[in-house]
Amino acid sequence: MKKYINASLIVVLMLIISSCEDFDEMVNPNEMTVDTFWQNESDAIKGVNGVYSSLQLNGTYKKWIWFLTDASSDEGMSTSPWTDLANVSKFSFVDYNFVVLLEVFRDHYRGIFRANQVLANVPGIDMDETMKNRLLGEASFIRALLYYNLVNLWGNVPLATEAERDNALAGYPQMGIDAVYALIESDLIFAKENLPSSYSSNDLGRATKGAATALLGKAYMQQHKWAEAETELAKVVNSGDYDLVANYQDNFRHTSENNEESIFEVQFSDMFLNSPDQDGSPNSSVGCYRSIFMSPAGWSDIEGAPGMLQLFEVYSDPRTNSTFLHPNSTDTYYGGLSYSDLSLGARDGSQWFRKFSREYYIEESEERIWDSPINLRVIRFSDILLLYAEALEHNGNNSLAEQQITRVRNRVGAGASPLLTGGQSLAKAIEYERIMELCGESVRFFDLRRLGYFENSAKIDELKVIDPEFNSFNISTKGYFPIPNIEINTNTNGIDQNAGW
Repeated sequence: MKKYINASLIVVLMLIISSCEDFDEMVNPNEMTVDTFWQNESDAIKGVNGVYSSLQLNGTYKKWIWFLTDASSDEGMSTSPWTDLANVSKFSFVDYNFVVLLEVFRDHYRGIFRANQVLANVPGIDMDETMKNRLLGEASFIRALLYYNLVNLWGNVPLATEAERDNALAGYPQMGIDAVYALIESDLIFAKENLPSSYSSNDLGRATKGAATALLGKAYMQQHKWAEAETELAKVVNSGDYDLVANYQDNFRHTSENNEESIFEVQFSDMFLNSPDQDGSPNSSVGCYRSIFMSPAGWSDIEGAPGMLQLFEVYSDPRTNSTFLHPNSTDTYYGGLSYSDLSLGARDGSQWFRKFSREYYIEESEERIWDSPINLRVIRFSDILLLYAEALEHNGNNSLAEQQITRVRNRVGAGASPLLTGGQSLAKAIEYERIMELCGESVRFFDLRRLGYFENSAKIDELKVIDPEFNSFNISTKGYFPIPNIEINTNTNGIDQNAGW
């Protein structure tokens, strides 16, 4: 270690001390600034790539989101030994700054701020206009996706639309749900008008016209805008750009990513296997932690609700073994082991989500590897087909709605809908089909909100039968999570805590 200090450094330090009022104006010549970065098309592309990387943060799709979606719906539950983590799925919080709440909230805004940087700076770059609008469309799509999650998880949230150098929300007012959806709609209308239908192999995974149209349809569905939703969803269904893959399990494996059923998926890789950095820094891994959190050969923090597996088994649904690793399965897992061969200890008898699990290609002895390369399919075609059916049912076109159910069921050889043949309503048959097809894919929580479960005591009682964790549900919260206190305390515009907390 050097024992001396360079004399010129002493001079600089003295100047700083003697003129501290100029300290904030000093510029690090080695640091890229907003003024020096956004210069050309290459910078614009890099900026948009940074927006995509926000989808790989802990609080977006890398680590925590499933605790607020899958585990908090009637499809999943948690018996984690980490009490605070287990309580998330029970809607029970002692600390509103708990890491799951705080990181999901903040990391969504980190992505939004990155998108805002693109939307503020790329328009001024002298570059090809088609490419410029495409990049702006990609940033708009991701901003809309992040706000779509926020408004469904928290309701009234700060609406940040300006470019800032940090992620502070202190200057942004809390807005109503309608205002948030208005921005989502505006972003997606722009995006679908400026995004291509497909990309070359080098750009697979970027947002497309179909992705923006599909998400716009989903946003309309959450607002009960049935006519608008049907229009947008029909465009995706009839576009000819998407279809159901023959093998249902191909939707959850790294060997069949970005396939014809995938409308939008978050790209992951295990290239930085076991990286110590998990915070979104340049050295962070780009692997997904879902498998290790939701696997019996991992941390085992999220498992399927017992009543949900029973629902699958009552109707002998052919998707059961693709959805769950469970005691009644004759399938093999983790290097050819059966369920009874796995060393589950006290967790023996539980049912685990098989979707996006690494069990099909990794040995049990490698269980502590964190990073999974399996892309998360955020929107896939079967989801859109069934939402289209739901919109059609609301708009009185039952015949065409039933055709969508039949199409989804035929792919897995399921035959006629047991609810329809059993005399249940078409609406209930669609809801059931969405469970069977999409269980464990982080959509059920949003379905519960759209279908009014969180505001109806009788419907909550239905959920308790499937998932006993809903016995602790406080209906006054309407299913919205508490806003982290640190965000409330630092916001100069004032943020009201969500009701019931």
